[in-house]
Amino acid sequence: MIQHVDAAVTALIGSALPGEVDVRLDRPGAAPVSVFLHRVEEDVAARAASWTDELDERGRVVARSLPPRRYRFCYAVTASAEDTLVEHARLGAVLDTLAGLLHVPLEYLPPPLRSGPPIDLDVAHPALAGLPAELWAGFGVPPRTFLDVVLSVTLTPKVAAPLAAPPGEVDLGVRGGTPSPRPALDSEPPRHRIRE
Repeated sequence: MIQHVDAAVTALIGSALPGEVDVRLDRPGAAPVSVFLHRVEEDVAARAASWTDELDERGRVVARSLPPRRYRFCYAVTASAEDTLVEHARLGAVLDTLAGLLHVPLEYLPPPLRSGPPIDLDVAHPALAGLPAELWAGFGVPPRTFLDVVLSVTLTPKVAAPLAAPPGEVDLGVRGGTPSPRPALDSEPPRHRIRE
């Protein structure tokens, strides 16, 4: 899943840049345009509370699947150049393209993501989690301007909870055919012995 989202975001960002600017999934400062996945979080507010029933051809419930879940993939997009204006021009081109989109266009999605629900796209939203300050020291580069690009993807868990098998036929030893003979009506009922 993550590798497919990576492919989608790099293809989309690459399409926004003029010429042949190198776009790579890497830490900030490692490429002319770096795309760094710094956070994956579930959108718990979008989580459904109920299971999904799977029915057989007779309409009986044979399994229950977990409800779909939404995950936010948070990317920090940075540009590196000797001139700060060049860096800002590259980020500006990305912002210009992505700001007009609500979803990632289908042509940028790898096949595994094309059959699911649309993938939402947010750029520089103030409520989105930014890049933690302590990461910059770990990257070995000073803090720089970046765009927070977030793709929200719906994931349907493949694990299903099987239910108990429907009841089968049980042999009780009763057979059809000739019924057993009944006792004669004029026979005396059994007598009970009385003990003193």
